[in-house]
Amino acid sequence: MQTVIAVILLIGFVAYRMHVTGALQDPKSLRILVKSVTWRVIGTTQVILLARYLSGSWDKAFAIGVPDTVVKLTLGIMHERLWETEFGRNLEYKRAWKTATWKVFAITSTIVIATMYGNYDFAIKLGPIDTVFKSINYYAHELLWDRVSWGVAAPPKQTATAKSN
Repeated sequence: MQTVIAVILLIGFVAYRMHVTGALQDPKSLRILVKSVTWRVIGTTQVILLARYLSGSWDKAFAIGVPDTVVKLTLGIMHERLWETEFGRNLEYKRAWKTATWKVFAITSTIVIATMYGNYDFAIKLGPIDTVFKSINYYAHELLWDRVSWGVAAPPKQTATAKSN
């Protein structure tokens, strides 16, 4: 229950900040928020279930899940913005690179959080298992979002001169 409340408060805060700055009027910014939140729901559910399975304790699972949600939602929004730059949009094998770079952020934060709220041995078990499952799920999430055109800037129109060359 604490995780649900923390996530709702965090999403509310981010949405409020986006509203105050006018970012909710921009479909691209709203897309980043919605995409980050949908991934965080999947990721948080998975880390809580894996932590519960490995520890046998719902208390430990939620103790890891709450800070994991807050840290990774923040990192996720920053990561998503990075990949929306011209460099990120035009990179060959974007989805694979994006998955790999996200996993560096994610496994590091999972191990740090699990060490803080559990112990190092538990963190070393949780980190790699979580990484394998989430890499597959993250890639699938990116694949699905690549098929959603909402909030994606249209490619620039070619001029008549550019077409004839």
